[in-house]
This record gives sequence, structure tokens and C-alpha cells, in this order.
Amino acid sequence: ALFAAGKDSSVIRFGVQVRNFADPKASEHFKCVDELIAHYESADKKVLILLVSANTQLQTNMKKKYGDKLVLPNGEPSGVIQVHDRAESRKGDSFKAMTDCSAEEKRDRQSMLDSARDVHLLSHTDIQIVSRDSGFGVLGGLSRPHKDPIMYKMHLGQDGPTPNCANNLAGDDLSVFADTWSGL
Repeated sequence: ALFAAGKDSSVIRFGVQVRNFADPKASEHFKCVDELIAHYESADKKVLILLVSANTQLQTNMKKKYGDKLVLPNGEPSGVIQVHDRAESRKGDSFKAMTDCSAEEKRDRQSMLDSARDVHLLSHTDIQIVSRDSGFGVLGGLSRPHKDPIMYKMHLGQDGPTPNCANNLAGDDLSVFADTWSGL
């Protein structure tokens, strides 16, 4: 559905990336989505929303709210495989030898494939609404070259009230994203 919509100029595709694993609503992200939906639908555009999030409760809640307008990477709510230092390979302060790493290798491989899929899917959206402290959504949004990328960085209450996204159809200036990454 996401790829077919790209050939239809009457469809606007939103890519929403939510980093917070615990927030079942992602209120700021979806406030922006709702404002943009109202704007584009009033201009007779159809809307398709891709949600990339590890939070299965958020996926379930947004699927109930948006129905067929919402697309999930796996087609239905699902978690992600996280790759990190594994507690099962530690014992106290010393590492225990792992005799069979095939299960860990399989998990790592699937995790990397899922991440690549999500970045690729985000690259096929027209507008991205991404979490403040995550480069993942930015990477996906900027992976496909386009003349004027439209991205919104959610402030998550850090910088005061979130402005109305429909009042800024060009999105946030890319310097906002560059400054975050550079620490300036």
C-alpha cells in the first residue's frame, strides 16, 4: 500500500517514528498527524500513515484510531528485537563463555533486517514526524533524496508547547536536526 500510494499524487504519506517505548499515545506525534490530516484531507488528498515504533500498545491504539489509514511495518502490531549487551552472557563482573551463539546471531540478523526495512519504508514517505532524540527517523526521512524534505521534530514537552504542524507545511528547518546531532 505504501509503495503503490507513491505513484498516486492524490495521496500524502506520513512516516511517524516514535522512540519512546512506554508511551501508548505519543500525543505530540499524533497531534501533528491529526493537524496535517485535517489540512490535507480538506484539500481532497488521501492520507496514509506509516508508524515505526517498538511500542506494541501504541501500534494497537493507533491502528484502532486510524484504521486502514495506518500501515505497520509487519502489517500488524509487533515488537522489535533489541540488540544490546546481553544479561544472559554475564555472571557477576565476569563474562561466561557462550558455547552456542547461533540463537544470538539469528536474533541480531533479524534485528538488523527489521531496522533496514523500517529505514527503507520511512524513505518512501512524503512527510516525517520523528522523535526528538532519535536519529533513526531522520535517517529514514533523508535516505531518499528529495528537493525539499518535510520533517517535524517532536519536542516532547522540552521546548514548550508543540506548534500547530499545519501552520508550518514546510516542516522544521533542517538546521534543527543538524544542531541536535552536532550538539550546538
